[in-house]
Amino acid sequence: MLTKDEFEFLNYAAKNGFNFISKEGNSNFVRIFCEDVEKDEQDNPVIEKDGSFRIKTREQFCQTSNFKQLVKFKIYKITELLESNESGSYEKN
Repeated sequence: MLTKDEFEFLNYAAKNGFNFISKEGNSNFVRIFCEDVEKDEQDNPVIEKDGSFRIKTREQFCQTSNFKQLVKFKIYKITELLESNESGSYEKN
């Protein structure tokens, strides 16, 4: 269960286009990020020599004392964490 602060932070991240969150090695930092296929000037996907799409990552590191339940270095989908707390009840900080 998320705390109210965690829920509000995840809402902020989702509204700003971030899809994933992970807890970094230092337990006071989380990384929010999104990965998109890079596009060229004509809005076509950029394809690498090996045939794979070039991925563009946008990320932000945030210092927080929250998210104690996240496992370090595991990637979580922000939408799934928000959906798991749809009941609106919060854990006390």
